[in-house]
Amino acid sequence: MNIYDDFFKGITPEEWEFFATDFLSSLGYIVIEPPARGADGGKDAIVELNGMRYIVSCKHFIFSGNSVSVDDEKSLVERIIQHNAVGFIGFYSTIISQALQDRFIGLQQNSNYDFRVFDKHQISNYISNMNSLMIQKYGQLFNHNFVNPNISMYLPLPCIVCGKDILADDMPRLSLAGMALNTQGRYM
Repeated sequence: MNIYDDFFKGITPEEWEFFATDFLSSLGYIVIEPPARGADGGKDAIVELNGMRYIVSCKHFIFSGNSVSVDDEKSLVERIIQHNAVGFIGFYSTIISQALQDRFIGLQQNSNYDFRVFDKHQISNYISNMNSLMIQKYGQLFNHNFVNPNISMYLPLPCIVCGKDILADDMPRLSLAGMALNTQGRYM
């Protein structure tokens, strides 16, 4: 089990689309068209990187555990052309099927279009580099058992303003922790 599975399961399919644009923004993509409700013409968002426009397709199959298949991503080239893009980004909470991977590779090799996939494992590798405030918009990433695996050794982290434990479940989700080096060369 991926340590981020519970985090992914806490995100609704609609929020998954917004998480995708926040995630891609953290990698340097510029959001041209954010997600919206209703018929979307085969794109959940449009982003740009280095002047190249990509359609983004989000599939949030974490609950079923199903891979994203060729049947889930139809008319790839037509969708890219329709939205005046040069590439496609798949943003998936699970993995892709071998058939879909082969299709992406074949299209990439035989066309001028760029195909990129961010699956559960690739997303998980990047999450630790994302801004924590951005992550907190989508739910609690870690619980006490993850932060402190041995609960008997749990040490509270008091807020410097109110003194409450900022790791406690009842604290606002925007609590932050930080460290500073004092004049004696010690971290506090």
